[in-house]
Amino acid sequence: MQEIVPAPQQTVSADTVQPQSTEQAWEMFQLMFAEVVAEAEGILSSWDRLSSVF
Repeated sequence: MQEIVPAPQQTVSADTVQPQSTEQAWEMFQLMFAEVVAEAEGILSSWDRLSSVF
């Protein structure tokens, strides 16, 4: 017989920020998305520099 193991409970770590409102959640999302876009632009520009070498 197979032992039944309970699923782990999802916990929030101490460094996780919980938005207090929908507006704050939207602002947090926009900031994170802006960081992702900036990182992607940096990667793409490095690819452009590499492609000009070859």
